[in-house]
Amino acid sequence: MEAVGLTVQKKGSVIAGDFQGEDIFFKYLFGVMKGLFKKHRSAQLTQFVEEIERLSDVMLSHVGMKLEEILEKKHVVDRELQVAKLRELEREESARQRRKHYANHAAFDLTSSLNTFKLFMKTDD
Repeated sequence: MEAVGLTVQKKGSVIAGDFQGEDIFFKYLFGVMKGLFKKHRSAQLTQFVEEIERLSDVMLSHVGMKLEEILEKKHVVDRELQVAKLRELEREESARQRRKHYANHAAFDLTSSLNTFKLFMKTDD
């Protein structure tokens, strides 16, 4: 709330006469609040991503189930944030599965593919 107070104080107020009507002031205030919420949500999401990257596969799955339970409720405090967290968690799970798949198949190994390419290039001589 301090950030809103400081921002509004810098930009003016209805009383000071910097705005030509209440509607313009409230639109400005709405924009300020929307920006602050967006910044806060982004910071929370970044922190969440950093936390899930350190979790084991089992714990990651558990957190995913908890998020799904939260989203099944009718009233969720910040539904958009919870949905974004669930999407990030699903991306992390998918990335882990791809890494495991690539690690288990030599065909995806960069050095193996590079050596095959070099061999192919030498046979054309």
